[in-house]
Amino acid sequence: MATLDVQVSIDAPAVDRAMVASGDRCEQLARALEFRDTTAIESTAEHAVNVWLAGREAYWRLLVRYSSGSMLVKDARGRLHAAFRQTLELLSQATCVVDAPETYDVLIDLGGTLMRAMSHPSVLINYRRRQG
Repeated sequence: MATLDVQVSIDAPAVDRAMVASGDRCEQLARALEFRDTTAIESTAEHAVNVWLAGREAYWRLLVRYSSGSMLVKDARGRLHAAFRQTLELLSQATCVVDAPETYDVLIDLGGTLMRAMSHPSVLINYRRRQG
């Protein structure tokens, strides 16, 4: 039972931290878009996607340990999906703002990375199935 408590204390806060960081990066990206700060858009978008990906991996670690119907997993899934929608919407807006083809390509690639990550189960799920 102590192991379960330790895992909750590690994985659940990891999802929380990543989703808070994702929200912060999205706010920064929204500000960069508002001020049309094209130099900040690319790096901020990359950071936003990277912290979302970190949150996704923390979510999958939770899913490996708990039932998909548990409240802990449901809450994490909801926050992950909300952050995904916010990040993808801002990436879409960013592609309309930038003029440099290189930056545009990076933003399109980031959107593709986000979409692929959301649509494909993590390798951790395969690990869970082998263990079960």
